[in-house]
Amino acid sequence: MEAWQIELLKIGGAVLIAFFGGLGSYWLYLRKRKIESAPDKEKLQEAEKLTTLLIQHQKHNISLSDLREFRERMLSPEGEMEHRSIEEIVEAEEEFHAKVWYGRHKLIEEAVESGRRTEDPKIWKGALKSAKKIEEKYGIEQLGPWDDFEWGMLSGKLSALRWVSGDEWDMLDS
Repeated sequence: MEAWQIELLKIGGAVLIAFFGGLGSYWLYLRKRKIESAPDKEKLQEAEKLTTLLIQHQKHNISLSDLREFRERMLSPEGEMEHRSIEEIVEAEEEFHAKVWYGRHKLIEEAVESGRRTEDPKIWKGALKSAKKIEEKYGIEQLGPWDDFEWGMLSGKLSALRWVSGDEWDMLDS
């Protein structure tokens, strides 16, 4: 083989190496750019961080549920409200039901005492007893009298609590 042919092969080999090296670099660049611009980039980064944390926590016998709870506490926006428990919702619904019932009872009581209305004595005795229980439970100072705005607030709260519990809107039977 002639010297010029050897030189040509050296140059050609270098050109091929440079070409494929550049092509490979460009492919890696595009791949990296695609991953970095992917819409799930944040999810991938978060998953990587959580995996690292999980491995570290497993070394220290910290459970996955503890890690999840910690993550939620750390990543939740400040001031975010927590959901009420079913017990809290039921307790509040009972309170507003009792207050609305009591307010309506007092209107009927006023009408009965003035003689504008009559009630069955047996039923009325039970109503007076129920009103007394509500007074003892919540305190007379928490049971009105209410202006129109306060009545609206009580009714709205009761309606919302009942809706959350499965009733239709505006369910204000008491």
